[in-house]
Amino acid sequence: MLDAVRLEPGDGVTTVQIREVVERLVTAGQRQEGDPDVLVVMDAGYDASRIC
Repeated sequence: MLDAVRLEPGDGVTTVQIREVVERLVTAGQRQEGDPDVLVVMDAGYDASRIC
């Protein structure tokens, strides 16, 4: 795992929050052009249809 963000109960997951994680990976030099796609794993508490 290269980065993780723990949200508090009631925090809504948005594409902005996921984008911020990826941006931090790029800034840290852990993600570069041509790398495989980023895999985002969420538990059952998230509504996947809201991030599509």
